[in-house]
Amino acid sequence: MLRELLKAMAGQDVELTPEHYAPVADRDVLLRLQNNLKSRLLQAGRHERALKVVETMLMLAPDLAELWHEAGILHARLGNMRASVQTLEEFIRRAPEGMARHQAAAFLQQVKSKLN
Repeated sequence: MLRELLKAMAGQDVELTPEHYAPVADRDVLLRLQNNLKSRLLQAGRHERALKVVETMLMLAPDLAELWHEAGILHARLGNMRASVQTLEEFIRRAPEGMARHQAAAFLQQVKSKLN
């Protein structure tokens, strides 16, 4: 049944490998569940609740830079500009060099301009 599901999702040429059976850390399971909840909340336009889920995820995994980015965007959408600045700055500190980091820096400047 797992093999059939994999083929249906990834294509008929894909086969099960040992990685498909690898154990998953408890933290990763919790993050996956929280991510599913966050996605549903965002689709429903419930940004405030989605932010609370992201903040919970940050308690579980403060090392995941993309969570800081999501929190910064959500804070800005909700009008929490100071919190947005703090979380975007944290994202920029943690993120590897690249396009996402540069885009976040540009967005951070826009948010800071709204504080003045």
